[in-house]
Amino acid sequence: MTATLLALDGENLEQDGGGEAARDVYYVDSPRQSALADPELPQKGDAHPDEPGLFADAITARPAPDGNSLVTVLYSDDGRFGTPEQQDDGLQDGQFSWSVTFATIEQPIPVIKKVRKRLPAPNGELADPIEVWELSQLSVPEIRAINALTANSEFTLSGGVPSSLPQFTSISAQAGKIHLIGTQRFAFMPKDVDQRTPEKWGLRYEWMQDNGTVVEQFEYDTASAEGSPNQLGIGRWIGTDNIKIPYYNQSGLGANYVRPPLRFIQVTPDPETPTQLPLLSFPYAFNPSDEGGWVTLPGVL
Repeated sequence: MTATLLALDGENLEQDGGGEAARDVYYVDSPRQSALADPELPQKGDAHPDEPGLFADAITARPAPDGNSLVTVLYSDDGRFGTPEQQDDGLQDGQFSWSVTFATIEQPIPVIKKVRKRLPAPNGELADPIEVWELSQLSVPEIRAINALTANSEFTLSGGVPSSLPQFTSISAQAGKIHLIGTQRFAFMPKDVDQRTPEKWGLRYEWMQDNGTVVEQFEYDTASAEGSPNQLGIGRWIGTDNIKIPYYNQSGLGANYVRPPLRFIQVTPDPETPTQLPLLSFPYAFNPSDEGGWVTLPGVL
């Protein structure tokens, strides 16, 4: 690679209230992704070759019209163009580390209560009072664990935006998906991707752990389950004669759930038969279509 100085226009960078500044622009005969590694370029902290007291604060690269690169070096006498150095995570290339944080959320749980109401009759008048199920909601505090993985990974991006950007789609394509890691399922949430050198990237991924809402929190007997299950044979109501909560009555889960992990509760009342228990379903809160997709993430394996 060859770096050629094109321009120096220090006086144009002076700012009100600031000190002296300068900008040098170099033409580098290599793609932008590798241009910053050219040994002929100044490095951060280097003194300006012609302006005493000025030091390089920031170095950036942009594509030149011919596909090579233009590298801009900003100098100042007060560090105004600099940015805080990224904290060193102490990881070697290919290594990763884990951290876990916990958050308490208010999980909504539908509740149905038996009330007496006078409903409209076919003639438009109010009929005699009858007992119907009325839908309401309560909030249950639950703890979610956020398992964060920080990894250092080396890979090279080449060919400009059209070919380099798709290399990150393996990360974005997994956002919001359920991953089966070991014997447990987690919701995947990409966090950060930052470039540390032309070929080294810092990656941060997060997997949210949801243990579901168990029946034991409410001290209801599952033997009281009633109501018509949905087409999958799942979804009953448990509780007392006058107040009930959902029950996910699928066997083999190892626990009795009001709301199973990584799902939410959907209640569908029938307006034609308000005296009947509403239908329950438990859709996924995240995409379950690619449980093994985590192995495609850069830096994981």
